[in-house]
Amino acid sequence: MALKPLTESYWKESISNYLSSWTHLAIPEMQQSTAAADAIREFACNTLVHLAASNGIKKFTPQQIMGRDMRPGVSIQIDDGDVLRHINFGIYMNEWSIETYLPYPESLPHMRDGFWSDIASLPTLGQVELFENSPVDAPSEIPQRFMKVKQSVVFQMVRNILFRMQCDPSNAHDIGILITKWPIDTPFIDLMERLRAAYGVYYRCVSMLVRHSRKRKKS
Repeated sequence: MALKPLTESYWKESISNYLSSWTHLAIPEMQQSTAAADAIREFACNTLVHLAASNGIKKFTPQQIMGRDMRPGVSIQIDDGDVLRHINFGIYMNEWSIETYLPYPESLPHMRDGFWSDIASLPTLGQVELFENSPVDAPSEIPQRFMKVKQSVVFQMVRNILFRMQCDPSNAHDIGILITKWPIDTPFIDLMERLRAAYGVYYRCVSMLVRHSRKRKKS
């Protein structure tokens, strides 16, 4: 895939083609059609390459760019067999997103303040969620109101890993998927700046978890 410059006209054309490919479809038709993914895939791939390059990440080949249809939308990653394979960028319906399922969460309790500072900066860049794959139970002595707190993604992550370790040690690693989103109509320049910064945060944080996991395995 040849890398194309990310211009505002390219962005507008891609978004227009993407929206027109699915907004007129009924839900059953939408779920069967690959038209939305086909319409936005090239732009999404080009954007992902630019996001990586703007953060100094260039050691991968076009063959390592992998994707899957979201219907409507697409999710892509750079399957480098290392850090990048954990970070997904894409679009679903009317939202752009960057996400990771937080690899090696057993290393989370060992992260330094810089890691948590990076995570805490994400809400200044976009809408942040911690999507919980499965319910996280609170220890019996903990008030249930702590389970409903959603104001801080840092609090949710710390709470989930601590509660999992106490209540469900065999599944302690499943604390959720970290997602940052932006509306599809976010102005082009603003969107690109926020995506670049958020991708850098995800790359740094995932890198820290990967490095710590390797160190633990060697010790």
